[in-house]
Amino acid sequence: MADDHKDPVAWLLRVASAERLTDGALAIGGTYDDPGDETMTDETTKHDPYDGADYYDANEDAESLTHEHPEDAIEAWIEDATVPELKELIDDGDFELQIFAWRRQEPPSDSMRTRMAERVAERFVEVLDDDYEFGDLGGDCTEVTPMDVAAARVFVDDVLSRYKIWPCDREGSRVIDLEPYLREKHPELFVEDPEAERQASGSK
Repeated sequence: MADDHKDPVAWLLRVASAERLTDGALAIGGTYDDPGDETMTDETTKHDPYDGADYYDANEDAESLTHEHPEDAIEAWIEDATVPELKELIDDGDFELQIFAWRRQEPPSDSMRTRMAERVAERFVEVLDDDYEFGDLGGDCTEVTPMDVAAARVFVDDVLSRYKIWPCDREGSRVIDLEPYLREKHPELFVEDPEAERQASGSK
């Protein structure tokens, strides 16, 4: 077996291969246009990216996404609303709440991964030449070879198979009927007050 310091590319390939996961990179869907008021067929609903989104929120400008299920976003909105606000909503009979969906951005494409591998290989060879002074101090810098890039690509793919991508893209939205949730969380808001009704009508 060659010494690691004499064959850094073999070392890189050996380390990456030993740790390589078989599951592959995280698969994340693409973009989605909000269907708005269009009637959705069963086939469209079956493949609606909204259902498979990563995060949901009632605020379309949310800066921090934490709700992984639509129900979590709905319950958070109800918890944040004041009782007078909820009471006004019930009195108006407007129970619609729009929930927005987000999905993590897709992993780097094949061409981008190749460019990443080229940069990794170039930087690694540069470190060997300059930082460790393994190169020809009196000659030219060591050139990166296709084999170096191929070895670096194994490393890039391995890291990306575990790397969590945080930036998200909007995946459309849905209008939710809040009434069932309100009746479960705040049933007291739906209890009629006979005394208040009599006062409002002016009767004794």
